[in-house]
Amino acid sequence: AGGRGVLLKLSGGQTVVCDRLLVAAGRKAKGLEALQLDKAGVKWSASGIEVNKSSLRTSAKHIYAAGDCLGGLQFTHLAGYQAAVAAFNCVQAVGTKAPSPEAVPRCTFTHPEVASVGMSLEEAQAKLGFDNVTVSVRHLNHVDRAVCEGDTDGFIKIISGSGGRILGATVVANVAGEIASELGLAVSAKLTMSTVASCMHAYPTMCFALQQIAADHTYGALENNFALKCLRRCFGPRLLGRDDKGSSSSEDTS
Repeated sequence: AGGRGVLLKLSGGQTVVCDRLLVAAGRKAKGLEALQLDKAGVKWSASGIEVNKSSLRTSAKHIYAAGDCLGGLQFTHLAGYQAAVAAFNCVQAVGTKAPSPEAVPRCTFTHPEVASVGMSLEEAQAKLGFDNVTVSVRHLNHVDRAVCEGDTDGFIKIISGSGGRILGATVVANVAGEIASELGLAVSAKLTMSTVASCMHAYPTMCFALQQIAADHTYGALENNFALKCLRRCFGPRLLGRDDKGSSSSEDTS
């Protein structure tokens, strides 16, 4: 494109001009064919080895599998976790469970980093209904640590459901991977926003923003509490020194 950028010619005949081209074609484990898994009674396909999603046991009861050979999400941290689960289940009665895909943190190490864990907003709304999902967002220009470092491009978004249970999150920040790891704990442990709000975080850290987001959500839920609304309506004027008609309840001593 004039010696600068990239000109793409698509199969449909269209052309696209861009500054850079990122090829993210994915990958898959190699060499499964050479293992002769069929002879061992292990079912597999081009997508990977078939396993019980919880125990990671294959169709051969004495063989377990873990990592990229399973297909699906391919992360070092996930493969390591799966390997530990498979090893434990090999030497003891099956009981250790592999993590659900929702609990696996994902991070793209650009600048800023882009990380996510758990359900997306669309997934949560499709599963629970539009009215049963809450989105809480805090932009980094309202996060003191980011302001101090002059790196305010990004945000933290937390998806929560009924009772404030944390379902997922997306983070765009310089240390998004670290923040998403704490949120991954919240998702896997089924923590609520009020629980995170009650957990003291060091200030000023990026994760302090998680406590702030959770606290804002919790206070907002309290404001909509029916009992508190009734108390506020009945006693609010008196606490402000007014009677029910809005006039001052104190006597004029002048």
